[in-house]
This record gives sequence, C-alpha cells and structure tokens, in this order.
Amino acid sequence: MESNEKLFRRLDYLASGQFITNSLFRVGHMIRTRAIENLNKPTSHGEASLPTSNSGELAKKIEVTPKGKSIFVISSAPYSAYVEFGTRPHYPPSKPLIKYVRRKYKLSQKEAVRRGYALQKYIGKHGTKARPFFKPAVKSISKADISKIVFEELKKAIL
Repeated sequence: MESNEKLFRRLDYLASGQFITNSLFRVGHMIRTRAIENLNKPTSHGEASLPTSNSGELAKKIEVTPKGKSIFVISSAPYSAYVEFGTRPHYPPSKPLIKYVRRKYKLSQKEAVRRGYALQKYIGKHGTKARPFFKPAVKSISKADISKIVFEELKKAIL
C-alpha cells in the first residue's frame, strides 16, 4: 500500500512538470555562476572589470527568478547593460566616478576628485568598452550540460 502511494506521488510530481522547473532553475543558477565568473575575470589590462573591482554590486544583483515554466536570469544593477554592451561617448555623473577611483586606488579626496573628473572626460570622449558577462555565460551552457541536469532531476523524480 505504501509503495503505491509513493508511486502515485512520483507520478504526480512528473505530471506536474516540477522536474522541468527544477531543471530550469539549476540551469539559471549555472548561468548566474558563470556570469559572475566572467565579471571577475581580468580585463586585457590585467585589472578586474570596473563594477566588480568597485563594489561587487553587479555580481550581487544577478538573480534567478522563476516565472511559470520559465526562468529569468537578470541583473537589477542599474548599470548592467552599460557593462554588457559598453556605451557611446557621454558624460556620466562625476560623484560615482570620484567614489570609484578613491576606493580603487586608495586616494585622498583631492586626488580622487582630480582623477574622477579625468575619467569623466575620457568617457565623454571615448565612451566605455563593452565587458560582456551574460552573453558568454549563456553561450557556455551546452546541450550536454542541460541534458545532464534534466536527467538528474528525472532520476530524482523516479528513484
């Protein structure tokens, strides 16, 4: 009798599609992990990308959110798109730049103001270079990775 109840619970679990949601959630977390790894990779200049070396806010703001039978991996940091795609030349607010250079280079306030304005001027002339972290994370997930996760979730459901 007990084994029949267990069997029916497993069949209900399979029918509900919960194993698919669990699989998607795991794939979403794999993408999140790889996106964070990409943010922490050194740039061609041997330094971590600006957001990671600044405060780590961007990495902290990457979330995996289930919505029905879908999973969204998003970053709620307001400058995520600027890091992913870069920017055209523009003049960003100086205050965050001053704060960034002061923290990163351990400068006095006076020197941080000087360098912050210099960085603002540089961005105004050249823009910022793209530092993709999401797209490479998504591309790094193979069909084999996904198949393995789905198989593991199915195995949990059946055994």
